[in-house]
Amino acid sequence: MTAEKKEDSDLQEVARIIRESYAELKNLPGKTDAYEERALRPIDEQEDTTSYQKVLEEIQPRDHVLDIPTGRVPFLVGVAEKGGSAVGIDILPERIAFMKKHTAGVPEIRIAHGDVTQLPLVKWRFDKTTCIELLPHFTRDHMKQIIERLSNVTKPGGYLYLTMLSKDSESLNEEMTEEQLRDPEFSRQSSYYLKDSAFTPEGVKDFFEEMGFGRHQVEEIVRFKYRPNEEHLFVKIKVGRETKHGFAPQFDYTGKRKIPGRAPGEPHIKG
Repeated sequence: MTAEKKEDSDLQEVARIIRESYAELKNLPGKTDAYEERALRPIDEQEDTTSYQKVLEEIQPRDHVLDIPTGRVPFLVGVAEKGGSAVGIDILPERIAFMKKHTAGVPEIRIAHGDVTQLPLVKWRFDKTTCIELLPHFTRDHMKQIIERLSNVTKPGGYLYLTMLSKDSESLNEEMTEEQLRDPEFSRQSSYYLKDSAFTPEGVKDFFEEMGFGRHQVEEIVRFKYRPNEEHLFVKIKVGRETKHGFAPQFDYTGKRKIPGRAPGEPHIKG
């Protein structure tokens, strides 16, 4: 197995563990109803109000938006109301069914099954891509792989909107390890967050610079309280390398820095 394939395999294993932990959560009393209530709650009443409001403020007519993982009906509807279209992708079948049910009357919204850890590394371009509440569940190396995939499905010159855990968050558990993450009993009692996934605003810029982004591409970092004891960072990143002919892709479709050549055509994602 090549090093690249092993990295992908490790990333998918972590994603599987998190997915199974989430699936177990739905069996706890009140959890399913809580998810559904939150998915329908107005944007200005969400824990992550800052993130979704900021993205909606920037939506332009004809923008094509990817929301992954998806789970906020008012956000997708808001994109459509501003003249854009949206694709919401999630890995959990019950969430897909719920989102389809509550967006069925909006033709500009499409809900599909997909896994952020296995997004195709090919040219499939969105003007704006949102990944809210996901990255803190992964180690930094895995976060880099996910961001590379998100960059590859975002148009050069387009934007990524991410949330990352702040190092000032009081909820950080100094003792949390990946072994604990793999323990369902521990996972049910924690927010899954790894200390390694927390950043200062300056650390966010360092992180993206390590990946090959320019520091100027990190256009905005905003602190916000996600929960009373938990601070997150909303991060806006411009995707693509500036050239004399315009913007070129940030990476090539193998997840490495861009090299000349054309990527394969658009992938098929089941709706």
